[in-house]
Amino acid sequence: NSPNVVTSLSSTKPDVNASHQRTGTDFSILIPPGEALIFKYNNSNSGLEQYIFPTYQNLTSTSIQAIDKSPEWLQNDLRVVLTQLSSGIQDKWANAIINAQDPYVDEIAFAISALSPEYLSSTYAYTEMLDINAEYIYKYDSLFNYVEIVDYGTSADEDYYTTASYKIVNGANDTVNIEIPKETYYWYVVHPQINSEIPAFVKPDQHESSATIGLTNPQNGVFWRTYMFEHNDTDIPNGDFGSYTSSVNANALITADDNGVDSTEFETLAQTILDSLQNIEIYWDSIPLGVASPYMMESYYPQNALALINRYAWSCGRFWSVGAVERPHQPVRILKWGIGRCGEYEDLTVALGRTALIPVTGIEGLSSDHVFNCFYDPLTQASNTDYNIDNWKVWETTITGFVNSYINHDGNGGRWASLNFMRSDGFTYPIIEQFSNGTGTLTINVRDEYAKPIDGAHVVIAAKSSTTTDIYLDNAGTTDQNGQVIFRVGDQRVYYAKVFAEGQETPTGNSVSGVSNNQEVQDGQNYSSTFT
Repeated sequence: NSPNVVTSLSSTKPDVNASHQRTGTDFSILIPPGEALIFKYNNSNSGLEQYIFPTYQNLTSTSIQAIDKSPEWLQNDLRVVLTQLSSGIQDKWANAIINAQDPYVDEIAFAISALSPEYLSSTYAYTEMLDINAEYIYKYDSLFNYVEIVDYGTSADEDYYTTASYKIVNGANDTVNIEIPKETYYWYVVHPQINSEIPAFVKPDQHESSATIGLTNPQNGVFWRTYMFEHNDTDIPNGDFGSYTSSVNANALITADDNGVDSTEFETLAQTILDSLQNIEIYWDSIPLGVASPYMMESYYPQNALALINRYAWSCGRFWSVGAVERPHQPVRILKWGIGRCGEYEDLTVALGRTALIPVTGIEGLSSDHVFNCFYDPLTQASNTDYNIDNWKVWETTITGFVNSYINHDGNGGRWASLNFMRSDGFTYPIIEQFSNGTGTLTINVRDEYAKPIDGAHVVIAAKSSTTTDIYLDNAGTTDQNGQVIFRVGDQRVYYAKVFAEGQETPTGNSVSGVSNNQEVQDGQNYSSTFT
């Protein structure tokens, strides 16, 4: 019932709706539900001579034209999305690609391919947002000296793409220019969604009592990529915080002073953040971990873009100030009102970083009720003695800077259960092994009444608190064709599961089942449970 992708079959570039001889290079193609990709094997020459290709009968001619204009490496993803839209909605987004001019075409095409069909079909989705999203990337590229957007080809080329190059000081104290992978550029600089918010034009002054309140049209709202550096409101945290409610948290009087930034410095930062970034020559200079924190010397942070953004993000909010008032999802609203806990800091840091053309994303520790960030550093390599994830360096804005004991599984912050690296479209992958000295494996098998595996079942796991008897949502996954999903988790925690499949839930009601024998998971051990 769901699309499948066939990869690495010998072929030329596929020609939709045709049967052909196949020779040449690998290809990858979406097979929609109800369709097929069929090859004829020639025994005499061991070749694949003919095939029946998926028809994509519901693609409009405008969509086909837009797909053809897009980079070849994006075309399958665009098909996946566009085939799930009605013809009118298809043409709306396809025309956004067709009407786009270089160098914005690939950024707009990527954003469409990486946003959900549900969102693209909603009343909150405007093509103007993607235009602004792309245009401001290049606008700030022309202003900032520490980064250069690099275009490889144009939309007239078959496989054109864009990435970014950064000036970084290496371990030998030499300034080098290093390009990041194109996937990092598109997913963590270009993508218009931050985290759990609906990408939209927002009315900053409207109280966000629900996820859709304050969303509006391009004429009456602002988008986060334009707002982060052009807002420049020196009244952050906003002194009018409690004007829309009689229930104001007692901590609402916390100001930027309490974050280690005095009011004079904050006003200067807020008024000059864009000018300050234009005067910075270095993206990142590999200073020792722990030095680049909100409490670092004021003489240091103007020397590289990452430290300046860290300082600014820290100064823009009142930590622990929103419990009885609002938990805003929109970065625009978080910046406007200067309120937040770790979740708001995470979102604001991503928005500020990506606006500054810095690749940033979030890290989620749901059952531990804490989130934080990481940024891309091409010179960083993960090791067993730090908290880096490949080329990603931890960025703990809400506490003391880049690395501290709070994020250490074996330190002051308690023991993590699951810990996930987030992509803005909701895709995650586990990184608990980089933060914990001990991990175990939970294997959940889902079977029907005949003991056959059920694929596509939704499995939710929960973890018992490390200090109380409370149980908290921790992670989720989907079973594969073997009816199995595997979770890598931190040790010394007790885990539970609940399964949703074919409209049913097991166990039923507000219940979970133990999956680690109701005992704490031990390092290096595997635990398996089967749900029927």
